[in-house]
Amino acid sequence: MPANSLGASQRWNSLVLRGYEEYLEKARSYRSGGYHPVHLDDCLHDGRYRVIHKLGYGGYSTVWLCQDTHHHTPKYVAVKILIARQSKTECRELLLLRRIREMAIDKKPGGEHICLPLDHFRLTGPNGTHICIVYSVLGPDLGSAMDIFSEDLEPDECARDIRRLSQQVTKGLAILHDHGICHGDLRPSNILLQLKTLDGLDKEEVYDLLGEPETAEILLHSAPGEPVVVPEIPRYLVYPVDFYSVETSYILKHIFITDFGQSFDTSLERVRLSGIPRSYCAPEMVFDKAAGIAGDLWSLGCLLFEVRLSDKIVNPNDLLGPNNEEYILSVSVILGKLPEPWWSSWERRDWFFEPTEQEVHSLVFERPGRLAKNTPENVDAPKSIKGKIMASCYRWTHQGGYEKYQDVPEDEVKLMADLLGKLLRYVPEQRISAREVVHHEWFRV
Repeated sequence: MPANSLGASQRWNSLVLRGYEEYLEKARSYRSGGYHPVHLDDCLHDGRYRVIHKLGYGGYSTVWLCQDTHHHTPKYVAVKILIARQSKTECRELLLLRRIREMAIDKKPGGEHICLPLDHFRLTGPNGTHICIVYSVLGPDLGSAMDIFSEDLEPDECARDIRRLSQQVTKGLAILHDHGICHGDLRPSNILLQLKTLDGLDKEEVYDLLGEPETAEILLHSAPGEPVVVPEIPRYLVYPVDFYSVETSYILKHIFITDFGQSFDTSLERVRLSGIPRSYCAPEMVFDKAAGIAGDLWSLGCLLFEVRLSDKIVNPNDLLGPNNEEYILSVSVILGKLPEPWWSSWERRDWFFEPTEQEVHSLVFERPGRLAKNTPENVDAPKSIKGKIMASCYRWTHQGGYEKYQDVPEDEVKLMADLLGKLLRYVPEQRISAREVVHHEWFRV
């Protein structure tokens, strides 16, 4: 039975996605104010940008690999399409990037790691008007780098490259901070690796390199059970490029800091609310709702730990939504007792920690069974950054026990613990600057 075409004002009763949801944006977010529906071979901006693949997505945008048809030889760009409700006012990301360009940050040492736009335009569709930002095509995020490069490198070589890439992040962050720019959402998924250029390749050659797009069909039915098509929902979703399948020789060891949607100029705003996930969120952002440059430094510490060890140093168990108690527990078991007034404001602190008058964090104990059960028997329950580094060398196996799956040399453990200890401090003013981090010995192990 052919599908009936319904106007946006009419309703569908059920939605079925024929594919794995894990690597796709939510189909139900294609609605008024949400994502713009995109299909392969669509043309954007008066036909200039032809969609040939999908690069990624987030809660506020989708990102598409497009061919710029204004060039005689093939040229490729990434087009980021913001959701409509984020496009109603002047785009914060574009304003901030314009400010960065005005200050010529990209022309200074460290600025080569800042991703600036090539173009922007507005796109009107069934779900509203969307701001679209055009960037150079980039590769996988930094969180994937360890797994990708480990295919071709020995563990110590891979670790060295990860430290070098991490230092590039720090250099880019330092030049932003030197000019009063707070990123506000620093995490591995917002740090992308450079790709060898795709320019000059035809579409089939690009597919040979990146893989052909795979799709998941969306099936809609009306109340009577008939299949229908509505303009606000695409006929299918496109899976992003699988960079694990791309030859590593095409992935360059040069990073770009991206996604400035939460960024701001601290000379104009001292602090601002941020939507950064709790695993990268500084305590003052949780308790005082204040994001600033010091918050970036906390996030940097979390990022460095994660990309080196493929684990999170702060990992609240808050799958049902932000949970202050889980965040506090995740942080304080490693860094110790929260400073006042945060500690006293935590009403259920005695549920998890034995009362003590001591300020030394090693004397603040979690109640039995709460965390130790998640730790390998031959590694102490982490009560310090060093302990967390060592515990992250183990992982749970399907056989029901722990095994050691990576080694971190003792000299690196000490240096990494020293660096993270200077970044992950409760008092924002006590964190070392990004410029100081650049010169830390850990990068030269």
